[in-house]
Amino acid sequence: MPISGDVIDYMYVGRPFSYAINGDSVKVLELGAGLKTNEFPKRYEFTSIISNIEDPTLFDPEFTNATYLNVPLYVPVGKVDAYRQAEGWKNFFDIRENHGEVNKIDNVTAAKKAVATKYYNLSGQAVAKDYKGVVIERYSDGTSKKVLNK
Repeated sequence: MPISGDVIDYMYVGRPFSYAINGDSVKVLELGAGLKTNEFPKRYEFTSIISNIEDPTLFDPEFTNATYLNVPLYVPVGKVDAYRQAEGWKNFFDIRENHGEVNKIDNVTAAKKAVATKYYNLSGQAVAKDYKGVVIERYSDGTSKKVLNK
């Protein structure tokens, strides 16, 4: 089953992953503590990878050279040395302890609701918010609409 989109903000993989992704990047890939297989997305552009795996010797991950060189790998506190010695994981240039600075919440932004900022009558003259009649409301996102105030 394919997942469509150019960019996926966050993906958590806690068990073998066999879906096709139509897109170029997964911003944050988080690997669950119980993952014991190399079956997860590896050939995408990442901004960071979080591994919750306590024993990095359970399997040898295979990422692209660009991922190994450019993407920070966040690992459980106290496990940096174990990752630096484990096959596959040791290829990461930047291995850091995850003290909670990277997580799925940090990488998701809520859409801001547009609010009316200016009001005009049908002649294009600025009017007060409580003007009675047809008003053209201009919103913070640049859109506008006509509203009848009674």
